[in-house]
Amino acid sequence: MMTECEIKGEIVLPEHNFVLLRDFFPDDRTCFCIEVELSVGDTRSQKADLYRMSVCSPTWLQKLVETNTKGVFLRGVLLVDNFDPLKIEGRVKDLVRTISGQDWQECHKKLSSYFRWEFVD
Repeated sequence: MMTECEIKGEIVLPEHNFVLLRDFFPDDRTCFCIEVELSVGDTRSQKADLYRMSVCSPTWLQKLVETNTKGVFLRGVLLVDNFDPLKIEGRVKDLVRTISGQDWQECHKKLSSYFRWEFVD
């Protein structure tokens, strides 16, 4: 039987007292980078693992590159043109729903291509 993934609970911002993503707005909706946290687990289980990712705008990324002229390594980043919490949440949920595998280990490996796992990073 295939293992299918789903987000358990809400997407939160750990660096902002775990406020819900949908309740947060940066000072500048076109230049930002925030850290989000989500719990993901098998649809048939209550268990979940924590994953994190950054959600950044191209303007913020350009400023980062300008200050780090040797280059910037990125992993676990969702790049969006402006801050729209509902669109961001929808995009993350859509991605998680596409991930399945023979077991949780296979799902975790796929999830780790997009997100940073709580026990590694």
